[in-house]
Amino acid sequence: MGKKKDRLLQEFELILGSQPWPEVTREYRFHPTRKFRFDYAFVQQRIAVELEGGIWTGGAHTRGKHFLSDCEKYNEAAILGWTVLRFATESGHIAGDPIDTITRALKPYFDVQRKVREFIIKQEVLTLNRNRKQSSK
Repeated sequence: MGKKKDRLLQEFELILGSQPWPEVTREYRFHPTRKFRFDYAFVQQRIAVELEGGIWTGGAHTRGKHFLSDCEKYNEAAILGWTVLRFATESGHIAGDPIDTITRALKPYFDVQRKVREFIIKQEVLTLNRNRKQSSK
């Protein structure tokens, strides 16, 4: 792996460590028969993150064979129910706003977690009220 790719991975891992996101797996092999891997994957949520380097310098993934392979990989991911978030690089850094993009992609997961917590709290309150009524008799 090149120094630039290493720096991008370090930058992304700093972002990961700064957010209250679910566990992420690096180099996740998602396909049952092919050797396709995601740079990062929120496996339970089926959200993948790909860091696309070399777009300004004619890197491997912007040229023929690798580009076609990436197209096949992303199509297979979609067929298997994955959301793939792709981040390009610019001036040696991740372009765009990965924190906002990933947070919005994870929002349905956080909404479900919130609803589950609210349900559990309501059930606990109902149980407490029921216990109070029974003990006051």
